[in-house]
Amino acid sequence: MDLSQMHERLNKLSDFSRQHGELLKEQQGHIAVMEKEVEHLDKRLTESETLAKSVFDLSKQIAVFSKDVENLTRTMSVRMDTFEERQTEQGRRIGHIESEPAKKWKMVTEKIMLIVVGAIVGYILIQIGL
Repeated sequence: MDLSQMHERLNKLSDFSRQHGELLKEQQGHIAVMEKEVEHLDKRLTESETLAKSVFDLSKQIAVFSKDVENLTRTMSVRMDTFEERQTEQGRRIGHIESEPAKKWKMVTEKIMLIVVGAIVGYILIQIGL
């Protein structure tokens, strides 16, 4: 191999190196862009995971709240039943209390009527002479 062939070969190698150097720079630029995209996606994934955990925690809190509401509803139902029973009992007692004066008034009026009828019958009997 002579000097001109070596020189030509060296030029080809230099061209090849330059072309591949440009390609390497281009690839490094693509890699940098992809690394930024990966960082962005990683940040979005972290945010999504945080949001998913918050939603999961919220759903657990809602489940607890739902059980509390269910227990409260049961308690209120029992208390309403007790309240209704007390109201019914009070209504019965009030009815009894209210009926007492009416019974006494009826008894008084019956006795007055008996006395009046007795007086009339006595007056009539005296008038007849018996």
